[in-house]
Amino acid sequence: MKILRSNNTAFISGNKNISYSQFLNAIDLYCSLLEFTEDTKVGILIENRAEWLYAFYGIWQKKCVNVPLDYMQSPKELAYILENSDVEFVFYSNKSANLFTSALKLVDRTIEGINVDEIDFDINSHERENEQERDFSYGLDKLAVLIYT
Repeated sequence: MKILRSNNTAFISGNKNISYSQFLNAIDLYCSLLEFTEDTKVGILIENRAEWLYAFYGIWQKKCVNVPLDYMQSPKELAYILENSDVEFVFYSNKSANLFTSALKLVDRTIEGINVDEIDFDINSHERENEQERDFSYGLDKLAVLIYT
């Protein structure tokens, strides 16, 4: 899948139009927060909002594995998924922070995380020079998303 850099609207978040260029800038920032190798499993514990998309594509850009997590589940359920999936890092929000903290107490290993509401950045910065499009394709032999239901 390719995303073309342009000022056209990629999606609307609240009352803000987010352009494809702004979207790619945000993806770059979220990708830069991940210091992992390919195939590392990264969780997203965020409600339905723009930062969920930034995290999802940032994880893909790093060639890591997305593990979407339900911010409305119990700490016990979340702890099970964190343990079972081998997630090493989680993007979470203010709304899901207590859930993440509670679940971590039930997990027998360290899992790093970052609160997306504490990330301060300008969506109009970080633009790559001379970039027209970005390819988010995965090989057929790569795991892109690990879904728990």
